[in-house]
Amino acid sequence: MKELASEDILTLWSNTKLQTGVYVHSPFCKEQCTYCTYKGTMFEKDAFHRYYTKYLPDMIKFYEPILSSNLIRNYFWGGGTPTLMSAEIMNNIFELIPNFKQTKRKLMEFHMADWNKEQLDVVKEYNFNTVVACVQSFDKEVVKQQKRRTPKNDTIIFDFIDYANSLGLFTMSDVIFFYTGNLNKDLDRLSSDIQKLANHNISEITIQTIHGEKGVHREHEGGQFDAEVSKRITKFLNDNNQYWAAGWEDETEPPYDYYCDRQGRKHRKELKVYKKEIDWDEMSQQDIHLDGLYTNPAMLLSTNYNVLGIGSYKNYKHTFSRIGDELEYIEDGDTYKPKWVCTYDKKDWSIKKLIAEFFESLEEHGLGDLPDGIDIYFSTYVAQDDEDDSRKKRVKRVLLPRFTYLRNDIDPIITIYDYVPKLENFINNVWNEKYKE
Repeated sequence: MKELASEDILTLWSNTKLQTGVYVHSPFCKEQCTYCTYKGTMFEKDAFHRYYTKYLPDMIKFYEPILSSNLIRNYFWGGGTPTLMSAEIMNNIFELIPNFKQTKRKLMEFHMADWNKEQLDVVKEYNFNTVVACVQSFDKEVVKQQKRRTPKNDTIIFDFIDYANSLGLFTMSDVIFFYTGNLNKDLDRLSSDIQKLANHNISEITIQTIHGEKGVHREHEGGQFDAEVSKRITKFLNDNNQYWAAGWEDETEPPYDYYCDRQGRKHRKELKVYKKEIDWDEMSQQDIHLDGLYTNPAMLLSTNYNVLGIGSYKNYKHTFSRIGDELEYIEDGDTYKPKWVCTYDKKDWSIKKLIAEFFESLEEHGLGDLPDGIDIYFSTYVAQDDEDDSRKKRVKRVLLPRFTYLRNDIDPIITIYDYVPKLENFINNVWNEKYKE
């Protein structure tokens, strides 16, 4: 991967016409939670000071031409642990960002062991509309097993939600199903966690079930596990008719979205429930994964906007930026100066090589030439290089083939109808799976 010159980056940003979602990175953490996909850098006082007084202000200044434009659609403030910033630091940083107050959609994650009302007051002053209460579970012992700090008592969490609600903010939270070996007990904990949040009028709850990690058994994954979790969430929705879950149809078919780990294996399932009175479309605008290289490819391909990532410091989750289909790069910083490393440059990369490989593979698997009437097209996305240590951030460009064909039930084209299932099987079980080995 090649290093990019700052002037080249600014030139591309100055020429873009697409709306831009901005992710601002708060890299420091006081713990390393075992389940976290985006582990931060352990807190160190001098580095923390340099980051917020020099490095991050310099990055904001560098990107001022795009930040001051009318293209900014939202800000996502994540990490790491953003709430290690004091209210004073928050105010100082926010004040540096051009037109920051005017941007309507802004979100910040709050660690429940590191927050105060002064921080929420600043967030409200700068017109954030959403805050995230990072709860995971109210069971302190279970959370501590995941090496995460907890607040002294649940009241601290409830005070956060209540105060944020009183300020007119959307409130979001996450609940993780941690399997400890006792399914019924763990399910009871999941139900209790969700209900406690609902009792305090949380706007949105993200429910995650993690699979395949240390300490999480897979024996219930094939049927019983999903069915039992689904029953609990169905009961919650029946008992709390002020909430709904998009796509919920049958308790035997949980409408979880699948997420993958960096090796492409199924890693977790996720479901979101919302208060019915909330403007779901406005809330959904917040739910944009701006904070890493592992953006959901389906989401990436279905959207038409830029991603601008600002801030990075000595952790393997470098901050990711994407300028349309022209350029993708990561910011690799050390609190003194940034380094921008290109992961994809349209000018230097030819899709023809991957397309040629695709058709060669078709031939090898006995599908031969495409019959008349089938149109195939291609998209690409950035994926982790499975053969390398994930912390080294080596990435690759993946070809995603799709196809269309004319369906004519009155006068069907037999060759197409015979070929289509074979092509579907090849794409799903041969071509796409090669990236998950």
